[in-house]
Amino acid sequence: MDDDLHLFLPHPTPERPLNGCNVLVVEDSRCTAEAVRLLARRSGARLRRADSLAAAHRHLAVYRPTIVIAD
Repeated sequence: MDDDLHLFLPHPTPERPLNGCNVLVVEDSRCTAEAVRLLARRSGARLRRADSLAAAHRHLAVYRPTIVIAD
């Protein structure tokens, strides 16, 4: 049954190369985090933001990102 799971997950495309990726951004600047969010969403990724390492640890307790971008 797990073999069929890939049929339901989004796949990367040339227009959306991060389709299906989950990104955690550790950034204390709202402006910078918003710019990264816009780029990530345009590329197909889902994004969560943590404004500190402590917040990032809390996110990682329940959220398994594909990519972490840390300032």
